Amino acid sequence: MPMKRLAIFLDGDADDRDALASAALLAEGLQAHLDVYRPAFDRSILGALISGGDALVLDPRADGADDGGRAAFEATCATLPHARWIEVPDALDYAIHHFGMLYDAIVVARLAEEQGPHAGAFNTALFEVGAPVLVTPPLAPARLGRHVALVWTGTPQSARAMRSAVALLQRADEVHVLTNSANDLAAPGEALDYLAVQGVRANALSFDGASLTARGRGRAIIEAVRGVGADFMVMGAFGEQRTDALFGLGRTTRKLVTAAPVALLLQS
Repeated sequence: MPMKRLAIFLDGDADDRDALASAALLAEGLQAHLDVYRPAFDRSILGALISGGDALVLDPRADGADDGGRAAFEATCATLPHARWIEVPDALDYAIHHFGMLYDAIVVARLAEEQGPHAGAFNTALFEVGAPVLVTPPLAPARLGRHVALVWTGTPQSARAMRSAVALLQRADEVHVLTNSANDLAAPGEALDYLAVQGVRANALSFDGASLTARGRGRAIIEAVRGVGADFMVMGAFGEQRTDALFGLGRTTRKLVTAAPVALLLQS
């Protein structure tokens, strides 16, 4: 499917600038619109939002107060023709739930830990919005989506992730379909056939996860990604509940969400 409308939600943390730089790289490569949300909880104006008030959309080049995030936006997105800075008067997870429904992907920074408000916001994006979630690496890369590793597990989540990423895969220079050789449901041939019809030439790549724990499989995926020099990963995510911890995710996915060295596109 085309990926033409992206959203990133900034929360004022130190990693905002790198996350935004990754989002801008993706938007530039896909020629997509990028909306940059800055949630700021303010009880004095929360009532306006609850009663039907809308977000305040600001012109990217308008003068105004600069809280750090806005400065990062001005520096990073100045050359993007379709980038907007949007301030919303609420907490991060609510903003994602309320405004994230009509985007082709939601961009979030890689999590440092598996519980807390950032994990809750991540779960909201992944399980409530319905769009794929792009987890950015800790440092903004020089390139994004040129060499892609697609983790194929033969599951509906994996298939949805692959379909969601077609636009990315079509513009990649190199695509690897990564499978666990111990998983009988994940023969790479079916994924390669699907991609070929979409105009994507891909190579099969495997690792032996027979004797590995779930987290061990996560580490094996990371090593395989590093081994082929991939700068982007695509995979399905498992889970079904919103909480302030990543308990809704399988252990392999949890390992990747907190340790992936490159951008990671997840689809539940």
